[in-house]
Amino acid sequence: MKTIAIALAVAVVFISLSGTIKAIDDKRAEKIDAYFEARNMPLAGYGEIFVENADIYGLDWRILPAIAVIESTGGKYIPKNSFNAWGWKSGAHSFKSFEHGIEYIISRFGKSYLYKGKTTKQVLNTYNPPSIRPGYAKDVMAVMNKISTDR
Repeated sequence: MKTIAIALAVAVVFISLSGTIKAIDDKRAEKIDAYFEARNMPLAGYGEIFVENADIYGLDWRILPAIAVIESTGGKYIPKNSFNAWGWKSGAHSFKSFEHGIEYIISRFGKSYLYKGKTTKQVLNTYNPPSIRPGYAKDVMAVMNKISTDR
C-alpha cells in the first residue's frame, strides 16, 4: 500500500493556465526569485509570473528575467514609475506594473512575427541586434545560465 501511495505521489502533476503539464516540484520560479533576492533586485517575487507567462507562449522561462538583469540590474535602474525593467522601446515605454510588463513583453515574444518561432538567441538578436549592442545575446544567455545554476 505504501508503494502505491509513493507511486501516486510521484505521478501527481498539475496543469498550468496554459494547459501544459508541469511537475509539482517545479523550481523555476524559486530559482528566478532566489537570483533576484540574492542581489537585492526589485523583481524578486515575480518568479511565478515570469514562468507562467513563458509557459503560455512556449518560451524559455529565463529569457525575460535575464534581459531585466542586463537592461536594468533586475529593475534597480529604470525611469521613475515606468516599471520598464527590460529596456522595451529603448526604455521609453511605461507599464502599469512589473507584472504588466512581464505579460506584455512575453506575449510579444510569443505572438509577434518579429520573434515568434525563433530560437532564444534569434529572439535576443532581434530584440537588441549585434549591430547595436555586440555580445548582447551572449551576455543575456550567460545570465540565463546563472539563474539556472545559482543557489
